[in-house]
Amino acid sequence: RTVAASTTAAGLAASFITSPRPGAAGAGSSSACGVGGRHRPSCANAGIDQVTVELRRLWGKQQSATARLRALASEEADLQNRLSAMRADLSESIQEEETKQVMA
Repeated sequence: RTVAASTTAAGLAASFITSPRPGAAGAGSSSACGVGGRHRPSCANAGIDQVTVELRRLWGKQQSATARLRALASEEADLQNRLSAMRADLSESIQEEETKQVMA
């Protein structure tokens, strides 16, 4: 399956970093962002950190959803096996009953 670059993790990170954001400093405007200090990251690093946090959160949700889907697929296979066995038992019971009626 082909995935658009804008939906991949790298594509999301690149678009977040390169696309203008509301309130972002533009040409001729002053910026409240300074050089990142020891305890305060610079604006560029803050943007990357936000992207990283969001991507990790989404990745975790995807992993959780994938695990739930696998569990559901396993449960479905078990239920299909049980249904198949029940159908076979029912068919056998019907055939035995019909045989008894013919023999009587």
